[in-house]
Amino acid sequence: MSRFLADIIDHIGEPVHLIGHSYGGLVAYAATLGGTVKPLSLITFEGNPIYSRYQKSQFPWLEGTLDMARRFEQAYASGDPDAPAIIIDFWGKKDDFNAMPERFRDYCRSTVYTNILDWRTAAGFRPYFSQFGTIDVPCSIVRGEYANQAIVDLSNAISQEIPDNQLLVVDGASHFLISTHPRDCAKIIDDHMTSYGIRHQS
Repeated sequence: MSRFLADIIDHIGEPVHLIGHSYGGLVAYAATLGGTVKPLSLITFEGNPIYSRYQKSQFPWLEGTLDMARRFEQAYASGDPDAPAIIIDFWGKKDDFNAMPERFRDYCRSTVYTNILDWRTAAGFRPYFSQFGTIDVPCSIVRGEYANQAIVDLSNAISQEIPDNQLLVVDGASHFLISTHPRDCAKIIDDHMTSYGIRHQS
């Protein structure tokens, strides 16, 4: 995915700011850390490099995450139409999937295998938290007030390492903040560009 992202940026032909939500945030981190891209700045909304680790220990939520991923794949393989509930409720809270509009649930059902491939790819990105300290561009790390504990801990650990960053919390939001709180997220992007003096850079 990092190489694919780099190809897109090469095609654009000018410097870019990377903005990613959830798995998109993971890809933005991976591409930047791996040196395949050199963005002007990063903004991640609940970016989830869930397999990141400390120098002497694994991320404390690793086993629970692996168990969830296994159950997700097993539910899909068994033909469970509501397999997406496992992943949606993991990042959000119990019954979030059932509370979503039917049209959205149908979309999730139709793209389950893509999500499974995302999880398999994510498992290949296992940086030490200390490696995030090599990110030398401005970064806004954003999570929801009701983010699950894994995202809270990830956001805190990454923020402690990146030299130039701000950690922001969107009130009343959970993992799906870009959908439920679009105005707040848009303002964060606008403020990020303004605060770093990069609004009009090409």
